[in-house]
Amino acid sequence: MRDSEKRGTTRAVCRPKIGDLETSDVVVRLRTPEGRDEWLYCHSGVLAAGSGYFSDRLSDEWPTCQILGSRYCVEVYCQEPDLSSHVTVLRLLYAAAGCGGGDPCSRFGVRGSLGILQAAVHLACPQIAGDCVNYLESAPWDEADEEEILRTIPCLGPDYECVLARLRPIDPAPVTGIFLSAFRHATSSMNSLSSELKSAAQEQLEYMLTEDDDAPLLVFEDDTVKSQVKDCVAGLLNRFSGFMSSILNKKPKEGGDCEFQKELHCLVSDVSWVCQILSKLEMMKCIAVYWVGVSLDVVEVVDNVCGEIGDCLKTRLKVIEVSAKVLEAIAFGNVVIPTEKRCGVVNVWIDFARRIKPLVDQPERDDDDDDDENGDAEVPKINLDSEVWQSLESAVVSIVLTLPSNSQADILSDWLQSKHAKYPDLTEAFEVWCYRSKVAKRRLSFLSHINRICGHCGGADWIVESGVKCISLACPVFYERRKIQRELKIEPERENRLACLCYLSDKILNHGSSVHGDQRLPARSEQFLARQLDDSDGTGRIVLPLISLEIESEASATVFWRSKWAIKSLSCQKRMMDR
Repeated sequence: MRDSEKRGTTRAVCRPKIGDLETSDVVVRLRTPEGRDEWLYCHSGVLAAGSGYFSDRLSDEWPTCQILGSRYCVEVYCQEPDLSSHVTVLRLLYAAAGCGGGDPCSRFGVRGSLGILQAAVHLACPQIAGDCVNYLESAPWDEADEEEILRTIPCLGPDYECVLARLRPIDPAPVTGIFLSAFRHATSSMNSLSSELKSAAQEQLEYMLTEDDDAPLLVFEDDTVKSQVKDCVAGLLNRFSGFMSSILNKKPKEGGDCEFQKELHCLVSDVSWVCQILSKLEMMKCIAVYWVGVSLDVVEVVDNVCGEIGDCLKTRLKVIEVSAKVLEAIAFGNVVIPTEKRCGVVNVWIDFARRIKPLVDQPERDDDDDDDENGDAEVPKINLDSEVWQSLESAVVSIVLTLPSNSQADILSDWLQSKHAKYPDLTEAFEVWCYRSKVAKRRLSFLSHINRICGHCGGADWIVESGVKCISLACPVFYERRKIQRELKIEPERENRLACLCYLSDKILNHGSSVHGDQRLPARSEQFLARQLDDSDGTGRIVLPLISLEIESEASATVFWRSKWAIKSLSCQKRMMDR
């Protein structure tokens, strides 16, 4: 036998093995709350070298160490599911002592390594715990592994949270960078990127912004990010405009061209996807204003490229999707469009939708469509989500009701005369229009009064307490006041006369009880006051215009009634004296 073989045999003989009754000096008892009790014959040197738990239990300072026969006894309490992991840790202690470490955790997988890590932490085995952490950080996880790791690692302490690095929330800056890069790819031209990567970018971006059980990954509060998104959208719309210009100038033959149809479908699909993203970012104005302006050109290009009405149905339905999103944004008031443009865009897409809807509602499409090579007829029956049709119809109704009455009448008249009046259903708009038209005169009767209000004072001269005295010749209040003044021939010293009334009424009230004394008022003053307060004809034409037109205050009314009461009191005293 060679020397190397002799040395290997010697090491094998000298290396301790777990469960060796002859050489073991420690019994490890693994006990569970369910009453399970496993005995493992071990060696104190191996256990103390690799485990802090056993090092403490086997030291002379530990008072409760029992002796079974000639062996020490160390009890380890664990849960039933963790018992096998503790046995594995004990075996790994022997493996590390024999081979000097290595990577023993890889053969146990993610779940097994996670259980071993728990047992290693319990038994204070830093070497084995470190090997488990290194393996878990580098190994691939499935969704079930991730959930198990999230339940286990946080309970082990902060020293092992590095395992969760791949699951932690990412900082906002890298997320924004990823989003912008993916958005540029998703809106790029078809030739510069593979269709698979572009579709994946669009799908993941939509997922990032979706509100489901979790909050959206992105929250755009930076105008710089929105500006870059607008630039990407503008690039896409510029390519779409260039394509439409080339089609309108070239005028393809009837029946279209396969390349044109494919490019049109890709562009419209990208625009439809961008609408979904912009609606979540509350940036629909970027595309709504553009789509309203090119609606007529879009319909013409689709008809030229797709040829017969039944061809390229997928492309036509994508156009319907875009129009539904744009009209919905306008109907909700998220995008403000002038009345004339709203009327035009509604007319365009009502006509387009009622031509396409019957094709979708057909139970079976023509078999000739199956042989088309344009990529649109590979599915025998193509349909559109019913919610899209409903949202389009609802948006059309809402926009129609925002138009002037005459424009509504024109749209409803064309709708009622069309053979495709079944869709969109404008019955609600028709009912509202009928009601508004019938009650319009009654509801707007106040306008005749508004037209009579002076534009100079805004009608404030009607209100006595306002203190406003309009001097505009167009003011009806000014005209009526001057008219009454001319009829009554009220002299300019009106305020002085009212002051005289105040003075005389106070004198009467203060001295009326001594009319026979020396303090009696002069007869001419009494006659003047009586003449001013005379209303024997029941009209009060002298005093009332004076007060209401000149002073126009609560104090004036008080003076008038005080004077009236005073002169009547004086007359009563005179009649008593005559008797």
